[in-house]
Amino acid sequence: MAIARVQFKSGSGASVSSLAITPDSAPSNGNLQVMTIAYNSATASRVSSISQTNATWVRAIQKNNTGGGAISADIWYAENTTSPGATITINLASSLDIAATYLEYSGIATSSSLDKTASNEDYV
Repeated sequence: MAIARVQFKSGSGASVSSLAITPDSAPSNGNLQVMTIAYNSATASRVSSISQTNATWVRAIQKNNTGGGAISADIWYAENTTSPGATITINLASSLDIAATYLEYSGIATSSSLDKTASNEDYV
């Protein structure tokens, strides 16, 4: 089966402690779900968890920008879910400005789908 993007949805909030994103349709069983999150903090672990019925979300990578803009980013994923809930909630450790994009993919391994992570930074 070829890898295919099934759907995506984005959302944002100003000075919020959580952000709920509801895709246009409920995620399909066995698909990989990915959430990219940007927020205004230079402090580590500002995204405390992501909650969704019948899904276990895992942080793949976190990059904290301690430079001038203090915009940081996380990437989280949930693989091989069965009957996942339609709404995904990003829970924050404090009130922040946040923007997030949800993606769902089919055709990706149902376990151990993350094989590598890397990060790079370039501040001017």
